Amino acid sequence: ILTPVSITSPVAGSALPGAEQDVEYQGYEAVAADGSGQYIWDAAGLPAGLQIDPGSGQIYGTPTDTPGTYNVTITVTDTLGGTASVNATR
Repeated sequence: ILTPVSITSPVAGSALPGAEQDVEYQGYEAVAADGSGQYIWDAAGLPAGLQIDPGSGQIYGTPTDTPGTYNVTITVTDTLGGTASVNATR
């Protein structure tokens, strides 16, 4: 029996580590568990200049947007098409 893929970090509703405008982000790695095979990551709502590596779940870059609160949705998909999403803020 296959356990569905899940995101173990960040926890739903949590805040991602802070970032400063025009300063390279030190990075944050989303973590998944279970599912099948390799994971593919996606993120919506990140400030301009930040992105997520689809293979590792690492969020990186240099934010260029005005500082503030951003609602971010991180999604992971496994090789069988199973998905999990979590909402966090930054």
